[in-house]
Amino acid sequence: EGAALTPALDAAPALPLAPGHLRARRDPASGDIAFSWIRRSRADADGWGISDAPLDVVPEAYRLTVFDGGVAVRTIDTAAPTATYAAAAQTADFDGLPGAFTFTVAQLSPALGAGHPATGAFHG
Repeated sequence: EGAALTPALDAAPALPLAPGHLRARRDPASGDIAFSWIRRSRADADGWGISDAPLDVVPEAYRLTVFDGGVAVRTIDTAAPTATYAAAAQTADFDGLPGAFTFTVAQLSPALGAGHPATGAFHG
């Protein structure tokens, strides 16, 4: 005798992969922090001959979120694998230029929203 199964459907396997190689560096002259990361892809990404993974989510978009402790203080949406956190915005969020904080970066899907986030840390 068979039993009825109710499958649990989850969008996780279809979400964009978490970006890799997160970097955050402060410009000593301006105080701005430049973020960069590498896109990851499920689309024919096995080749070693290309410098960047193929784009499998169009349009290319990312969401960077800066945290003070566990609280999100700034969200930056960008169409490239880079973002700038201006010194003025840092001062507004932290009452000065922060020495350290954590951040996440997720690629955005127009159909499914934010993908799997990657977590990074800035240490001034």
